[in-house]
Amino acid sequence: MERLKPGILFLILIVGLSFVFGWQEAVASTLERRQRSDVRDVERSPLSSMSSVQTIEGVVINEYLAAPSSGNSEYVELYNTNDFAVDLTDAQIDDIVGGSSPYTIPSDNALIPARGHRLYERSFGLNNSGDSVRLIAADGSVADIHSYSSNPGSDIPWSRSPDGGVWRDDLPQSPGEPNPGPPTSTPTPIPPPSGVLINEYLPAPASGESEYVELFNTNTFAIDLNGWQIDDIEGGSSPYTLDVVIPAQGHVVEYHGFGLNNGGDTVRLLAVDGSLRDSHSYSSNPGTDIPWSRFPDGGTWRTDLPQSPGLPNSASPTATWTPTATWTPTHTATLTQTPTTQPSTFTPTPMPTALATGIVLNEYLPAPSTGNSEYVELHNLNTFEVDLSDWQIDDIEGGSSPYTFASGSSIAALGYEVVYHSFGFNNSGDTVRLIAADGAVRDSHSYAGNPGTDIAWSRYPNGSGAWRNDLAQSPGQPNPAPPTSTPTATFTSIPTPTPTPTITPTPQPQASATHTPTPTPIPDGVRINEYLAAPASGESEYVELFNSNPFDVDLSDWQIDDIAGGSSPYRLSSGSVIP
Repeated sequence: MERLKPGILFLILIVGLSFVFGWQEAVASTLERRQRSDVRDVERSPLSSMSSVQTIEGVVINEYLAAPSSGNSEYVELYNTNDFAVDLTDAQIDDIVGGSSPYTIPSDNALIPARGHRLYERSFGLNNSGDSVRLIAADGSVADIHSYSSNPGSDIPWSRSPDGGVWRDDLPQSPGEPNPGPPTSTPTPIPPPSGVLINEYLPAPASGESEYVELFNTNTFAIDLNGWQIDDIEGGSSPYTLDVVIPAQGHVVEYHGFGLNNGGDTVRLLAVDGSLRDSHSYSSNPGTDIPWSRFPDGGTWRTDLPQSPGLPNSASPTATWTPTATWTPTHTATLTQTPTTQPSTFTPTPMPTALATGIVLNEYLPAPSTGNSEYVELHNLNTFEVDLSDWQIDDIEGGSSPYTFASGSSIAALGYEVVYHSFGFNNSGDTVRLIAADGAVRDSHSYAGNPGTDIAWSRYPNGSGAWRNDLAQSPGQPNPAPPTSTPTATFTSIPTPTPTPTITPTPQPQASATHTPTPTPIPDGVRINEYLAAPASGESEYVELFNSNPFDVDLSDWQIDDIAGGSSPYRLSSGSVIP
């Protein structure tokens, strides 16, 4: 055989390698095309899209009808908040735990589309008077729940608005469809601001002088009083209409014949909407040129102060007021509603010293044993002493006569003040109220039953904590910590042949102490912060809670209720947490 030349051999080798590599690339390209085709086939398969979702997370109860009219059926509508379809096979719809039998979703009615709805109409056994609707995943976990405590009405559904949003019962039925938005309500008019008080008035001026009424603005902003009125007792003289702006923390004086009767009358301040904003009544003539005045400004009414129209009321009975040319004895016509042009009767004054806050009820004994006295303990949360002159401790409004602190009474900074007195507290239930010198209720606590003889109601921690009746009496001292339960030791003895086994320090029998853990106490610091008792037609009552703690609090099974023995309480659902 003829030998090939080196150049020819090298050429054959290159051609062979090119053939091998070209064949490998062709095979790889074919496999890649087949894989892409398989993926497209899978994407086109509806079974694949169903099986790709292994959880019902994001599917919520969106609407349900608990009380259908005769001939109609209960229904539950689910809504998928996800951007993909979800398979609900073997998930369940149930009422409250231990109620009716759950409904298991079959596979042929289980697919809920992305951002879509799925409706189930049947009898779920929902109680009209109150029940829970639960969506339970196939693994038994609760995926969503909504509870109601009363019947919203026949054929009235519970619905979320928007879909997946807040529950409400004022929307029309829309089973299987997006829930409509809530009805639009007429905006509630903004009421006139509060904080404007009658501060001084002269009902019996000397001959040739005029009656006057001084107003005081406790706010840090000016208020337009255009349209407000000063009047005497209802049905008496004609009211006087104001056209003036009262400056922030300042005074305005109106000189006018208000028709105040010397023998007794009422002075009233009416807002522009006709609502009564302040009033003061007197039953006899205090004397010619003797005014009725609050002290300090906005405080308690008295008749032993000198006239000071347009100025802060003076505490010194010996002071005299000398009229100056800046006071016009008639209402000047130059008053305007613009804050930039102030009438001559305006005298802005610094904010007077208001009655201090931070004085609270801290402990009281409503049912003392024979020979002992009821008592009420106050606690001053301030770092300064507070004057308690003319403050009062009282029971429920309209009950016994209040106890009034004598002039010059005070409570030390961060201190305690105990009053031993027969306040007339009812053992079966009453209210304890702390009333400031201006008549404002500064603190109160109500109890519905007798806690027991010589058992006190106490706050813990002092001044800010929850009321409880399991603490020892500590009048005039910080309230003690709640009692802690002592762990119970149990002994397990190893049987021996002797008929009467004994526990000894020896290895047999062997005693082992097991401690019962102390339950985690329910935290304090959750307060009722706002509530609406009388909503307009179509609106709902509401209660707002506020958590003063620096941590979340679990409110599962907490209740909101009205007076003891009144309506049924509303129980917060499991998993409710306030941040």
